[in-house]
Amino acid sequence: MARAAARLVLMGALALGCRDPETVPTEPSSTASAAGPVPAASTEALVESRGSTVGEKIRVHDLLIQIDRFKRCKPHSYEKRPLRLSGTELVGIHVRVTREKAVADDRLSEGWRLIHPAQAVLSDSMKENYRFSFRGTCRPRLAAERLRPEQDTKGWITFEIPEGAVGLSVDLTIPTPVGDAIARYNLAR
Repeated sequence: MARAAARLVLMGALALGCRDPETVPTEPSSTASAAGPVPAASTEALVESRGSTVGEKIRVHDLLIQIDRFKRCKPHSYEKRPLRLSGTELVGIHVRVTREKAVADDRLSEGWRLIHPAQAVLSDSMKENYRFSFRGTCRPRLAAERLRPEQDTKGWITFEIPEGAVGLSVDLTIPTPVGDAIARYNLAR
């Protein structure tokens, strides 16, 4: 009887597009439903700081994150016309990230943390999201870097946004072994 139930579950999972036999339960359980197996809950939690202001330091896991400046970036001469025609402007944030000594959680002492400008997303009051841009003169740019304990990095991340956009906030997401470290800053404008 148990074998017949296991075959039915396997056939149902294959019909739903599940090709990996490891994800199919071999015995009926409370996690299996009529639609197939239910995936296990993720153990990675998001740790988030909501609504800090420019200049504040945020400690998340073993990282100390700070956006210490926010300003309008000047375009290069060859960028002025395309920006004017598209009705956009360049703004930049100066980011400083420090990886501190290992903390109580041993999983945090392992490996390195990747810092990259693509981890930053700027949002406006209309809930539009903007990724980093290579345009503009805000320098030095934040370089992609691997941080080991007691290392830090800093630099500018530039965004191209509609002229006059308001209600700006930026989320900087850094993956760690125990979940994503997310620092959220409200930018005064």
